[in-house]
Amino acid sequence: MVVDPSRVGVTGALAPFAGGFVVALEGEGRPPHGSVKQLQLFAHLSRWLEAERLGPADLDREVCSGGSSRFGGVPGIRSR
Repeated sequence: MVVDPSRVGVTGALAPFAGGFVVALEGEGRPPHGSVKQLQLFAHLSRWLEAERLGPADLDREVCSGGSSRFGGVPGIRSR
């Protein structure tokens, strides 16, 4: 089981933001295993965006909540 966030590979549309995402998670005081889970979800979203030919600017409440039937329904993804 991976417990080091730096060992999670992020490819796709969000890859340039992965380092900043890890820093933000650490800044929240998350334990490594919690950060790994969040980063794995981030990596999944990044690959999905690339497969859909979407970029970070295309992420909106509708896409994340499933209103567009695109990425919704994935555990851990919710809109506020």
